[in-house]
Amino acid sequence: MAVEKYKLGQKITVTRVNDHKDEHFYSTIQNVTNGEIYIDIPYQGDTPLVLTHHEQINVKYVSQNGAFTFTASFLGVHKETEVLNFYRIGAPAEQDIKKIQLREFVRVPMMLDVEYYLQGDETKYKGTTVDLSAGGMRLASKNELQKNQVLDLYFTINKKNRVTDISLKGQVVRCELIDQQMNLYHAGLKFLNITRWLEETLVSFVFEKQIDQLRKR
Repeated sequence: MAVEKYKLGQKITVTRVNDHKDEHFYSTIQNVTNGEIYIDIPYQGDTPLVLTHHEQINVKYVSQNGAFTFTASFLGVHKETEVLNFYRIGAPAEQDIKKIQLREFVRVPMMLDVEYYLQGDETKYKGTTVDLSAGGMRLASKNELQKNQVLDLYFTINKKNRVTDISLKGQVVRCELIDQQMNLYHAGLKFLNITRWLEETLVSFVFEKQIDQLRKR
């Protein structure tokens, strides 16, 4: 398995190993030296992540070849300048960096316009994503979709000011009426036969959106 190591300027999310709430904090790698990694103090919105000496954290990052995670120990604070401090964490051995199954990435709330077709039906329907992951989406639409029904989905994502057209199939896992007055349904979809390139494109896009949302909290 090819592991692509983290690098300077790498955006990461940080969680405590024993945090059952799985709260994610945003940070950036600023330096790698003498078996240590210096990172910005991780924040979730205006809230910093406060760690104790040798507390264990999980670090996740996304590269060109996929998504990776490793566990590190908090080693203290490095005072770069009078006003700039970094967290010091232990650098992992290469064999301790694990590639994450891309479908394990969390769904992130976002609204994207979606056009879809039902199999055997040439009518174009419109909906909106409620959330999105590399493995599926929750779709809001006016149609009551049936479990196991397969849809042809079309939508675009904007990643680093580059627009990518997405075309794939989604199978309905569940569908429920959310608003009777508006006749609005939410359907949970899982993606079918997704290519590796498309899966990695989506997980990278979702990861960036997750970090953006953590910044704004």
